[in-house]
Amino acid sequence: EPEASPDPISTTLVAETGEFNDTQSELGKAYLWTCLGSTYSKAGALDWAIGAYEKAISFDPSNPQAHFSVAQLYVQKKDYKNAINSFRKSVSYYKSDQDKVASLNIIGDLYRQVKDYRSALQAFDYSISMDPTNRNVLASLFEIQKDLDGLPANPSNKASAEKTTG
Repeated sequence: EPEASPDPISTTLVAETGEFNDTQSELGKAYLWTCLGSTYSKAGALDWAIGAYEKAISFDPSNPQAHFSVAQLYVQKKDYKNAINSFRKSVSYYKSDQDKVASLNIIGDLYRQVKDYRSALQAFDYSISMDPTNRNVLASLFEIQKDLDGLPANPSNKASAEKTTG
């Protein structure tokens, strides 16, 4: 009688995580839904991919990569509000500052795109506090300064400046 071959999904899970080998576990189900989300994403089925990643998150809510992946899909759909929320969740679950900084930089860039400069600056401020020499953050801050320089002067600021000088 031939020996049963190991389940390829379980074998992959063990090889990648070293934590489990049961596709019936919550983490195993999350992994399968993440794989499906990735496949849908590659096929251009963004809504299906988002649904699959959301299902993965329902099995493993603290998986930062699933939150990051769904956020990227929201960006592709130009749904910046949901993208920002998902990137924020990835920040809260990532362990490494480097991963947190990457998500925060994207959050800052998204806020800049929708011209919410205050929120963009807050995201970049948090990012730069973790990595003060990050050139991407410094470049983004420079871009925000250029954006702000191009805006018309705020009349309330001008009035308050005249009061202090007059």
